[in-house]
Amino acid sequence: MRVDPADPVGSGRDGHVLLLHHSEADRRASVARWVRRGLAHGEKVLYTQRAEKPDGWLLEILDEYGVDVHAATADGQLSILPLAEFYPPGGQTELVHRALLEGYRAVRLSAESDAALSFLSADRYRQLEEAMEEICRSLPVSAMCQYDTRTTVGHRFLDAVTSHPQSVITGQMYLRRHPDGVELHGELDLASNEALLLTLRHATDHSAAAGSLRVSLRGLSFIDVAGCRALLLGTEPFREAGGQLRLESAQAQVGRVLRVLGVDRQRGVTLEE
Repeated sequence: MRVDPADPVGSGRDGHVLLLHHSEADRRASVARWVRRGLAHGEKVLYTQRAEKPDGWLLEILDEYGVDVHAATADGQLSILPLAEFYPPGGQTELVHRALLEGYRAVRLSAESDAALSFLSADRYRQLEEAMEEICRSLPVSAMCQYDTRTTVGHRFLDAVTSHPQSVITGQMYLRRHPDGVELHGELDLASNEALLLTLRHATDHSAAAGSLRVSLRGLSFIDVAGCRALLLGTEPFREAGGQLRLESAQAQVGRVLRVLGVDRQRGVTLEE
């Protein structure tokens, strides 16, 4: 089973989502399903892109995925905004409130990081990412921030993951943080291991007082050596300090791989199937 980035866990609000895409085809599919989901739920969808990109780019993709783009744009539910309107001087809270005043139950925003950085300074963009985390917690807002893994490297990759601590989509993996720990869905392999490692480091930094980190594997259908290594390396400092990693509800095939590779025998790891 492969994860559907549009609806990986059946949640009506996706929150502040990091999309780390590995190809243009990967991005197109994820964005189309995510936008389609918002339209189906009666949400206002606001999108922006580089000025040089054809205006019909998103509409063509949505049409391929069976979305009635004429209806969505005609009634204003879907709007493709210039960068200057998508990033108003007063911040995106202003943009969100305007959309909510139109009567929509929720608002969905999406932009490419490269497009944003063609308009904003790196520092300003980082500030907006931090502000968006709070907006998504306090208002009925979901934001998908698109980062190309081919250009998001080094400190940019670290900044991207740490500024989106709650939800990450990359490759065939969907990761969601919640108060009790972390949920993993889809497939965990080489394409997603770096994002998982950094997210687990961030999660354990904030779980030290609890003494344990619970990782639900219920929705995970595949894991390989790279994925197992990410689970262990991402929690290693936490476990070395006495913390406990609890791997819960693993599907049979995933549990088998974890046992064969000895993950369950590592210090501070408990496998609960």
